[in-house]
Amino acid sequence: MTITPKEQVYIPKIREKLRASGAATRAELARHTGISMGLAQRLLDEMLLNNEITGDGREGGRFKLNRGRYAGAALLIEGKSARLTLLDLLGGFIMDYEFPCSHINLESQIIDALEEHAPADDLRAICLGVPGNICEDGYITRDGKRCAVGNKLQARFNLPVAVETDLNLTATGLGLRHTRKNPQDAPDLAYILFEDNYIGAGFLSGGKLIKSAGSHAGELGLMPWDGVTLIERLRAAKDVTHYSRLLAVLIKWVTLTLNPRYIYLGGPALRAEAVAIINETQGDAAFKLSYIKDARADCMDGLTELCVNQMFACE
Repeated sequence: MTITPKEQVYIPKIREKLRASGAATRAELARHTGISMGLAQRLLDEMLLNNEITGDGREGGRFKLNRGRYAGAALLIEGKSARLTLLDLLGGFIMDYEFPCSHINLESQIIDALEEHAPADDLRAICLGVPGNICEDGYITRDGKRCAVGNKLQARFNLPVAVETDLNLTATGLGLRHTRKNPQDAPDLAYILFEDNYIGAGFLSGGKLIKSAGSHAGELGLMPWDGVTLIERLRAAKDVTHYSRLLAVLIKWVTLTLNPRYIYLGGPALRAEAVAIINETQGDAAFKLSYIKDARADCMDGLTELCVNQMFACE
């Protein structure tokens, strides 16, 4: 019997249960999704036919995801290069490829890389991490260049394309780092990036991203401070002690607004020694302040999570 569109909506719920549990029986899946045993069996038969799951259809038999059936493409855009990582259905590494790119004609460069390295028939999600703010047709780089990306990719591969800022992905990755250590932890945290002409942040509250309608990360560098911007005031600091005092004020603004338990600072323009100075002088603070030298792995963890979620969301 053909699966109807109304019945099809339960397949992502079955995937999520199998992802979380590793394996499950038909009865367990029926209870989790709130459907009848008969419908659960028909959906499982459909997924077995598509080679999406493996398992024993007999009474009490257990089903598992076929993690190699589909692939997701996670692309991290970094200045003049991009990193393409292919992931299996559970976020496992398949392959990695780095290629030069430019904000001019970026979408065509990504399509070329995907056509060369990605299995088009099994590709289930395309997700991009970008250094800038999301806009309707792509993103705007931190130096104001508009970069169109998404529409051509979607048309070429017939897949929705998810685009997220690198700051939000890094905050997500840092949150995952906490939950791996303590699965009950749903952290409130801030990741603040310091670049020469930009200061921005990604925030989690209860383990969830705080985002605007346009998926912007927090813009902090342009905040006014006694007639100048925050970034100008930090640049004008006479020495690391003065810089530390100014940085402590920024941290106070963040804590008064969002009250995060964890604050991570990083980026090439940050004076890292200031973090140690603040930690020495702040006493018993209600938050933990840390310097993160290289957040690329955390950003990639966040992008992997986004890509896997996109794969599971697909019908």
